[in-house]
Amino acid sequence: MDRVTDPIPLKELPKYFPVKFKVPTFLPYDITSDVKGEVRTLGKKNAVLTIKYKQQEPGRNEYIELNVANFPYSFPDLVEEKRFQEQMKLNNGTSAYFKNKDDYERGDEFATLIWKEKGIEYQLLYRNVEESDKDTIKQNLLYIANKMK
Repeated sequence: MDRVTDPIPLKELPKYFPVKFKVPTFLPYDITSDVKGEVRTLGKKNAVLTIKYKQQEPGRNEYIELNVANFPYSFPDLVEEKRFQEQMKLNNGTSAYFKNKDDYERGDEFATLIWKEKGIEYQLLYRNVEESDKDTIKQNLLYIANKMK
């Protein structure tokens, strides 16, 4: 059975997603104060946590989203199918995979960095990103990933 919770305040998330996970300690913009997460349960044990870090500044649509999964969620599609553009190492030695947003119309409208750590899959998505310089996007995502605690 596939269920999604209503948005939950961050401090209450452990009740719904009982696995210890890391979150960003740095974002390249000021975020809204009411950050919430949603937990999607797939079957009895599989769960995906999604946290959207929206910008405080009105009219800014780009934002960072964090997906945390306790099973192979996006990894098979992005990594095993080799849909990423670059493999990198995080500061802790973990392999991470970067995929820039697709330029064609029906493609992914986000850049992403994905990695696995202690059996948990992490995916940072940079949604609606207006920055066109791939290296800047990649460095931002890498910096955020390295600053997660």
